[in-house]
Amino acid sequence: HLLVEQKFARPPALDSLTAAHFHIQARLKSAVQHDMPGYTPALHAAQNQLFLTLKNCNATSAGFGQLLWFGVPLYDDRQRIPKAYQAKDVGKDDASGMFIFTVDAGDLTTQSLHDQAWVTIDTDLLPMMRAGLQAAWQAGFLKDSQSLADYCISGMNLGWEVPGAFDVEMQYRDLSLQVTTRSTVE
Repeated sequence: HLLVEQKFARPPALDSLTAAHFHIQARLKSAVQHDMPGYTPALHAAQNQLFLTLKNCNATSAGFGQLLWFGVPLYDDRQRIPKAYQAKDVGKDDASGMFIFTVDAGDLTTQSLHDQAWVTIDTDLLPMMRAGLQAAWQAGFLKDSQSLADYCISGMNLGWEVPGAFDVEMQYRDLSLQVTTRSTVE
């Protein structure tokens, strides 16, 4: 993994948001796959994505600290336009056991980073975040609270997950996430 991470100070509760406007421009500069013994595409990929943590920030809630990994896929070496993904976060010691909800990149753009041109994503993620929480609840995750008032966008990470043998390079510009509450823009 090579990730840039940021936690957000004093994020508002999701139930107070009217929009979560996300904007990014990204360009794949290089993606070279190298031979490796035992290569299996299901295990050995190069993925570039943004994850927002939708976390239960209510200290009085029984589910305080539980979270949903909300993913915005930018690049996957196996698919020109990365597909939606929903599953429990499993793996080695660093797996959270929480639910991962990654949107379908086709709902965000018709362009592919495989073409090595600038791709722009400019959309309101709030309806997709709500759908992600609903999917987590329906799958039996975040059982201790199903109230949007308990959840906030607590942070993000952006970058590469490369469990295969790849040399990769991505360029970004104009990254922003602006939330609108009932009375303000933050």
